[in-house]
Formats: sequence, C-alpha cells, structure tokens
Amino acid sequence: MNFDGVNDYVEVNALATPLAGSTNNFTIEFWMKADKNNQPSSIRTSMFSINPITNNGNGLLIILGGTNSQEGKLMIYDEGTSNTNADFKSTQVIGDLNCHHIAYVRNGGAGLIYIDGLQVGSHTTNYAIQTTDLVSIGQEWDNLTTSPLSSQFFNGDIEDFRIWTTSRTQSQIQNNMNNELIGNEVGLM
Repeated sequence: MNFDGVNDYVEVNALATPLAGSTNNFTIEFWMKADKNNQPSSIRTSMFSINPITNNGNGLLIILGGTNSQEGKLMIYDEGTSNTNADFKSTQVIGDLNCHHIAYVRNGGAGLIYIDGLQVGSHTTNYAIQTTDLVSIGQEWDNLTTSPLSSQFFNGDIEDFRIWTTSRTQSQIQNNMNNELIGNEVGLM
C-alpha cells in the first residue's frame, strides 16, 4: 500500500471487535518504508491507529515521528490514561528510505516493540480497545468533524500487514517476517 501523506488511508474498523478488551493478546506486524523528510501532514504520522469513536480521542497508535520534529523514529502511544506522551520512542531512525519490519505485541499488560525482528522496547498497556473503536492504516482519526479530515496521514509504503490473535514470540516474528503467508495460519486474523 502506498500512502501519499495527504488523504490516503485504509479503514479497518471491523478489527476492533476481535481486538476488544484490555487483556486480549494480539500482534500487529508489517513492513514499512518512508522518508522522514517527506511527511507533509505532521511531525508524527500514523502507520496504524486504534481510536475511540469520540472526537479527537486517542487509543493505540503506531507512529513515525518525533517529539518536537519529524525525527523518523518509531513511537508507540497507548493512551488509556490522560497522558499524551509517547509510551515508547525508538533510538533507531526508521524513516530512512529503507524497508523495516515493525511488530507490536500485546501480551497481557505488556506491549512489546520490535524493529527488524529485534525487541527494542516495551511498555505497560493501558488502553482497553472497544468494539466501537475506529481502526485505520495510514492515518489517525483526529478531528473527525473537519472537512477535509485533519489527521496525521502517513507518507510511505506499508506491506505484508498482518494481525494475529496471539502474542507472537521474537522467534516467531524472526522466523516468519520474510516469508509469504498462505492465509490460513493459526492465529492469523
């Protein structure tokens, strides 16, 4: 999928129901390629987001960005509390025009973050996913009442997007991240 950073995104709201709850285990993984210097919509652009249906609410966000400028780092926001700071920001730049494999694993109360098959961080999960949440690839559901939508649109490529209903281990991620899937693998949503 190629996103233009202006108005492209994929809406996958149906994923909210199987992911719902505060303790459901799951894994989100994909390959991405982007240029941190070509993200026109924001200093933080959303590769994947789960947001409450309420206006301007945030849930679980997988972001390309930085704190005060577009640093091209992987950032995770899990805003089950009123905290609006990133729960995780990588030291590695992923917005470097190279392909990177990203995996986010929710395992009970822990969120585990992987870049290119290596665990680079973790955090305590806070957000309880609701069946009514808005789920999208390539943008975050901000300012739902504006026209056109004011959002954090991602500019770059995302491919081999996979969601699993299980917490994948590091070895499972490493052993399968370069393999094409058949589509009937156990736990693949």
